[in-house]
Amino acid sequence: MTRPRPSSEKVKIVAENRRARFDYAIDTTYEAGIALTGTEVTLEATSESAVDAGSLDLADAADAPAGSIGLAVTGRHALKATLVMTRDGGYRIALTLKSGERLRERRAHPIQIIADTVPNVSLAEPSTDIELRDDRQLHIRWQATDDFGVGAVNLVIEPSGGGEPRKIVLAPETTAEKERAGTYQWMLDTAALGDEASSRIYVEAWDNDTVGGPKRGVSTTRTITIFSARRQHERMLEEQRRGLAALVD
Repeated sequence: MTRPRPSSEKVKIVAENRRARFDYAIDTTYEAGIALTGTEVTLEATSESAVDAGSLDLADAADAPAGSIGLAVTGRHALKATLVMTRDGGYRIALTLKSGERLRERRAHPIQIIADTVPNVSLAEPSTDIELRDDRQLHIRWQATDDFGVGAVNLVIEPSGGGEPRKIVLAPETTAEKERAGTYQWMLDTAALGDEASSRIYVEAWDNDTVGGPKRGVSTTRTITIFSARRQHERMLEEQRRGLAALVD
């Protein structure tokens, strides 16, 4: 899994997709952190005193104890721990110094969990319902954004009379990009659309939420009416046949 660039912010946790980082000193006060549900948060801290051992004492939203995670100590001063955030809560750093003294923060540093949302998808072109000849191309322009990352993006074509929707891949699945955009030239295919004179189209995008499961977002729907010269000619011939039959009768 591609990880985003760590934040250099020193006063709060900044969640970037599935990882966050901050610097910490045991005698400094910090603001609350914000993370997506299921975010893997790596906490890196520096102690001003030599440390023998340490732990990250977790608390729930009511500040009740919720377990403890050992801190990796490197060079007596560098501290590190990794945890996966699934609900609101907080943490305190507890240290055993080289001198034997035990230190534990009085106030927990809260972490607020933000629920994952569906991808935001827009269909910029066509911007309205449209009528085209069956030998023309339709220009599609789309954009999709998501907090976890945009996965597969498809153009969905639904015949107005019902039936199985047809999908055209606009972008394959990916795990790194939070924003994707593109264009597509759709050659209107009356054979694939069947005898329907119109179809509804929209763009769908899936996110890469591996915790709660992929979520689907869709754009505004446009109606595409297809003018077929062949169907128009057949319709005129049928009207002529009916007219002649009426004269004979």
